[in-house]
Amino acid sequence: MSNAERVVMYAQYLTENGFPPEVYQDEVRFKFEGGLYQIFAFDDQDYFRIVYPNFHPFRASEREKVEIAAINAIGSTKAAKVVVYEDNVSVAVELFFSPHAGFRDVFRRIIGALQYAVQAFEKELAAQ
Repeated sequence: MSNAERVVMYAQYLTENGFPPEVYQDEVRFKFEGGLYQIFAFDDQDYFRIVYPNFHPFRASEREKVEIAAINAIGSTKAAKVVVYEDNVSVAVELFFSPHAGFRDVFRRIIGALQYAVQAFEKELAAQ
């Protein structure tokens, strides 16, 4: 299955499940509960990556606290990674599926893992 075919598959799934997608060359974006999510298509046909990007902007002076909160949040989550960039935090789930369409069976759980990771991060940050 090509990247373009996977993008179409993601878009069809999202449409069928009430998530109107925006389709781009190698990614699909959709909104859920106020957040913008991205699913990427890669050359690795078994690889699946979904990201909730840039959910927590921060100032340079907050970086150490943000990094500690991200590390602690990762320790309490399943499958989700909290990633600190230059001035923003994102969360991602990366999995392997064969066949690739298997993402459908766990999509809601993946969204839940992303949301849980965001909550864990925010809780850790507030505790500092």
